[in-house]
Amino acid sequence: MLYSTLRAAWAACLFGAALWSSPLIGGGSFDPFGSNPTQNNTPFWDTTSHDGNGCGVGYILTRTASINNCGNKRMGTSTGLGLDPDNLEYYSLLDNVVGFTLAAGQYEFTLHAGLYGAALNQVGYRYLNGGGDHLMFDTFDHVGDTFVFNATSEFALYLLSDNNAAFRFQSNDASGHRAAAFHDTSTDLYYFGFEDRPVGDRDYNDMVISASYLAPSDPPDTPTPEPATFALIGVGLIAVSFIGRRRKAN
Repeated sequence: MLYSTLRAAWAACLFGAALWSSPLIGGGSFDPFGSNPTQNNTPFWDTTSHDGNGCGVGYILTRTASINNCGNKRMGTSTGLGLDPDNLEYYSLLDNVVGFTLAAGQYEFTLHAGLYGAALNQVGYRYLNGGGDHLMFDTFDHVGDTFVFNATSEFALYLLSDNNAAFRFQSNDASGHRAAAFHDTSTDLYYFGFEDRPVGDRDYNDMVISASYLAPSDPPDTPTPEPATFALIGVGLIAVSFIGRRRKAN
């Protein structure tokens, strides 16, 4: 009984660690927002957007008011997401956008906003070990639409745009870095903003999606306590039993 309890405790600790680990894989790190956006262009999420005043991805994430002043709105986008900047982190390398992939696991993606520069955008995922593109959302989907899947291996996000000629990039591209990643520590949701033009304003608001992440459900190998541990436990139980018998005798 005691052995089973110990194994269960070890498994719970390890599963909890897997559940709360970040799915992002790359050369960057998460840093706190620290303030509301001010359009001072530092860091990358606080840019001045060609779509209008207060329309960059930083505002899309934190703004609660209407964004009807922003150009190129699609899919019912009408307000910002109203996230608390005190809970937001951005993924970067020295405050610059950096490439990333996502780990295997269970995901639910949600489409939140779109201020498109192109007539047609498609966002999806692609396994690093091949298999082609897998579409999640495009221009004709609506805010609130979801896409659920179980990623069996590491993958990158991609955006395909028909901006004059087909423009395509992946979130792990060595250059360009037209996908930005964020994390809300209060909900453990990850947000991704995309830029859809080869030479654009890098406001990362052309498509904004979120992802909830659950690490792979297969339980990891759990450590087995050493024989010496069982020996100590046994000695302790014997001692407790002996003390109990003496008390009864007295």
